[in-house]
Amino acid sequence: ENNDGDEDDEEDEDGDEDDDMLAGTLHITKLQKRLVANFQERLQLRRSLMELNDTSKQNKAEVVGLDEEAQRALQAAAAAGKGPGSAWAELERIDGERQTILRNERTNEELKQALVDQLRDNEAASRDMYSRLPQ
Repeated sequence: ENNDGDEDDEEDEDGDEDDDMLAGTLHITKLQKRLVANFQERLQLRRSLMELNDTSKQNKAEVVGLDEEAQRALQAAAAAGKGPGSAWAELERIDGERQTILRNERTNEELKQALVDQLRDNEAASRDMYSRLPQ
């Protein structure tokens, strides 16, 4: 009768090991899913940063173009023998466009900083998750 008890103990130990292995496997599977989601988020953050950088370049080029356009309007007024006041309406339009672009650029810079902060947090979370994986 004592043998039967020993066998039950062995089965319980095997069951405990199986439960531990299953819990470990589930933990790793959950961690893998979180790592994949983290990686996808990091890719999206980087894409967004690249798009904002491209937009910034376009905005800077537009501002330069508007500045050149303002200079041409002043030069055209001078060539026609008129004072800068004759180009006033054109200069106001150009300045309005320029101010809009500069306002948008400030907003983009704030957004870029927020994305950089999110990216830093994402990378820290990734390092933390990797440190939890079995070595």
